[in-house]
Amino acid sequence: MSISRNLVAALIGAGALLGAVAAEAATTIRIGTTVPEADNPQTRAFRAMAEYVAFRSAGEMSVEVFFGGVLGGDRELLEQVQNNTLQLTVVADGAVANFFPDIQVVAIPYLFTSSNHALTFFNTSPFFKEVAARMEAETGLKVLLAAESGFRNITNNVRPVRTPEDMAGLKMRTMESPVFMELMRSVGAAPTPIAFNETILALRQGVVDGQENAVATVRMFGVWEVQKYMSINEHIYSPGLMITNAGFWRGLTEAERQIFTDAASVWATVSNAGYIANYASDIAFMKENGVEIHVNSAEEKTKFKEAMQPPVLAFIAERVGKDKVDAFIAAVEETRKSLYLAD
Repeated sequence: MSISRNLVAALIGAGALLGAVAAEAATTIRIGTTVPEADNPQTRAFRAMAEYVAFRSAGEMSVEVFFGGVLGGDRELLEQVQNNTLQLTVVADGAVANFFPDIQVVAIPYLFTSSNHALTFFNTSPFFKEVAARMEAETGLKVLLAAESGFRNITNNVRPVRTPEDMAGLKMRTMESPVFMELMRSVGAAPTPIAFNETILALRQGVVDGQENAVATVRMFGVWEVQKYMSINEHIYSPGLMITNAGFWRGLTEAERQIFTDAASVWATVSNAGYIANYASDIAFMKENGVEIHVNSAEEKTKFKEAMQPPVLAFIAERVGKDKVDAFIAAVEETRKSLYLAD
């Protein structure tokens, strides 16, 4: 259920301010996130961003952050950025699919070989720049950058998941995205779309058996506390897309746009470093605290790829066109070659 506009206004009025007091700044960048305000890479990144903006603008600009999903889930946050109630959010690509279906090409299983491969593609590829430009023109949502969110993995309360056959019959929470629902169907699981800020309760009450998310997300949001098993099968790389309101962006002065853009880069640098550096320690922490973790072998991942990729490719092609899917795959491969193959 979408959060009411009156409640949004009340929460924004109350505010959870980082940096200079918003009322004293000529320009305020209001940010909504589902991330809890705690010691995690994104919180540290938002604080660094706020400090940068306040310092570089001499207090003429400020950053105000609403943590913990107090303004709603990813879909509600995007709606608020679209109507400029908020000026910025960071969400997974699956949430964006409700606004711009062509983004679904990103969710092809087992396409990216590493975080470096994925982030290089999303931040430098002419193909993705063109996709982002079309999204901005059609929706008013502007992608500033793509940041590390990580490869997604399976957690559940029923059994260890080593092969696709182990997924059969599991009730799995998915993002509110048709392609992620199809991903679960491809391995015999029953998908249930649930907003992320409602996922912990759904898992605790047994509404669903499991979910899929990046390692950092599973630890950061406490998903591990309500799950018995985790499989590091890394089925999809999901970028964190930093998205602003295009009208707000155009309304900034040139100097303000530079500060805003550079601050976004500061945010990504701090957040990316934390996500990537903590990957192994996050897994170790959850294992030490009772989660049974299975790191899938290369052979097991190949079985997942063979089960997941063909039906998901067909599903996406039916909705956005085979030509767009083929062009996306070719662009991803071009980036891989530029990174890893010698002349």
